[in-house]
Amino acid sequence: MPSANDPRRALRRNIYAVLQMAKAAATWAPGINAISQRRSRGSDNHLYCYAVWLRHLCLAHKNGLCTAPPEHVAELGPGDSLGVGIAALISGAESYRAFDVVAYANTDRNLAVFDGLVDLFARRADIPGAEAFPRMKPLLENYAFPHEVLTAAHMERNMAPARIARLRRAVETGDASVIGYTAPWRGQSLGGAEIDMIISQAVLEYVDDIAGVHAELSHWLKPSGFVSHEIDFKCHGFANEWDGHWRYSNAVWKFMKGRRLYTINREPYSVHERALTTAGMQIVGAQFHPQPSNLQRTDLTSSLAHLTEQDLTIASACIQARKF
Repeated sequence: MPSANDPRRALRRNIYAVLQMAKAAATWAPGINAISQRRSRGSDNHLYCYAVWLRHLCLAHKNGLCTAPPEHVAELGPGDSLGVGIAALISGAESYRAFDVVAYANTDRNLAVFDGLVDLFARRADIPGAEAFPRMKPLLENYAFPHEVLTAAHMERNMAPARIARLRRAVETGDASVIGYTAPWRGQSLGGAEIDMIISQAVLEYVDDIAGVHAELSHWLKPSGFVSHEIDFKCHGFANEWDGHWRYSNAVWKFMKGRRLYTINREPYSVHERALTTAGMQIVGAQFHPQPSNLQRTDLTSSLAHLTEQDLTIASACIQARKF
């Protein structure tokens, strides 16, 4: 395998960067930016939503954050549907609040996902693993249906026909007492600390004001409420190496972003760790997904000199933290 400093490897990096800059230039064409980011990807699949919700729930149970689904759940960046929150409601939550930059979800899609989720919970289906979603994180030790947190008595009560019918009506009518959906979300107030759990799946890598967002989410939480964030620190296609985006100067990166509605922020794990602590949160579990670094510290652009040695190998992480 060629070294990170091999001339052929450097040439491939440069060619890839030029191609990405050409794509960025195209975002200035009228209509292209709107089309390219019209929808997110993934949550219009009920299996995906089932897997995301139960993975975060199981990890929270393992980390001692909950013994059953929290009563009031919020999600940052739900995407194509409100399916992750619908899964939370079916499994026992009483209310769900969704916050996004753009309103992607719609009623027809939500209802289709709802019906698929009801079937999965009715069958106590196993949690989809690598065979269904090979790149999905967080990872679990066991993908069997989590009877230890969703007991038989709990599921019998929550799958009662009258309750499922009530939830489906709430999805269909947009009953704000059960489901709230706000887009764009920044600056919106919940009127105080009333949320038990906030979840996000591959969202916080797109947030520019990391400290402000963590502080705002902490404000929404009840005392002892918690967050569960899966964050991807990889380049998202902007480079031909997973960590190649950390090489670009600020000027090159600004051009790379083009006029896209949202773009990754390039910040590493340690920035989120620090922001959570400042926001009054205590990290109780961090599942790291490492990859070997392709960088020397001298390869980093000067504005990213704050990356730690640990940051350089953390390709993604699931962070769970409790408000204290």
